[in-house]
Amino acid sequence: MRPKTRAAHTAFYVCLLLCSAPQFAGAQSDFDVNDAKKFVNSIAASLYNLAWPTATYKGIKFDSILPDPNGLVFVADLYGEGLCEDNLWLQVGIVVNVSGIQDVKILGDDAVCTKPFATTKAVSGMANKLWQQYNSQQSAGAGH
Repeated sequence: MRPKTRAAHTAFYVCLLLCSAPQFAGAQSDFDVNDAKKFVNSIAASLYNLAWPTATYKGIKFDSILPDPNGLVFVADLYGEGLCEDNLWLQVGIVVNVSGIQDVKILGDDAVCTKPFATTKAVSGMANKLWQQYNSQQSAGAGH
């Protein structure tokens, strides 16, 4: 299925939210479509910013809903702008069922120079090395 109209996009937001967080939706007496859009958009922005920390997140476009052995896969394109004002998109598949989100898969991207999450991995790797170095210095200092 491919959502083409505004109503289809709205239904997509609501369906994704209800499938991925039933306790959140059930607890809201004044729940509306804007709440669902804000919730999904904040998750999309966070994921996009982890993929490309120097890019600017612009929005999300829903592509399709596919069957999966673990439920349904909601396919969406997260798009934004890179440092050189180039377009960057990241296609994700969010696997959901009645128990919630089961998996988030990266299905594609249009990166030319740096693959998604490369900067985040490099920074976390450097932080891990610094932490290990700090711990070894503390251990050596404690033995004296």
